[in-house]
Amino acid sequence: MSMVPPGDGPLVGRDDEPPGPTALRILVGSQLRRLRESAGVSPDQAGYEIRATRSKISRMENGRVGFKDRDVTDLLALYGVTDEQVRTRMLSLARQANSTGWWSKYDDVLPDWFEGYVGLEGAASVN
Repeated sequence: MSMVPPGDGPLVGRDDEPPGPTALRILVGSQLRRLRESAGVSPDQAGYEIRATRSKISRMENGRVGFKDRDVTDLLALYGVTDEQVRTRMLSLARQANSTGWWSKYDDVLPDWFEGYVGLEGAASVN
């Protein structure tokens, strides 16, 4: 199965900066959901395959948590993704999504709920 994440080139935001980790988690999660649904795999089955729960699959697909390489690799195999370029790109995006944003050094003054907003703002672009 060949599936290419959105966009042919590198992902960029304002000032040619890569999108923040929040946007990347959402992107990777939505791609994993599309792949799971295309493969006809239930969230319960996907969770079982990565030694987790349906709830963890939901959190991953909604971009609420980071990604472990092993989990992404196992899910891609389960979903029938064999194209090495797609697998490599998905793993690379998942690793980037695990990075911390510039705002993390201010976590002592920013409320926890605000991180998502700052992350999405950092990835937003004006057309």
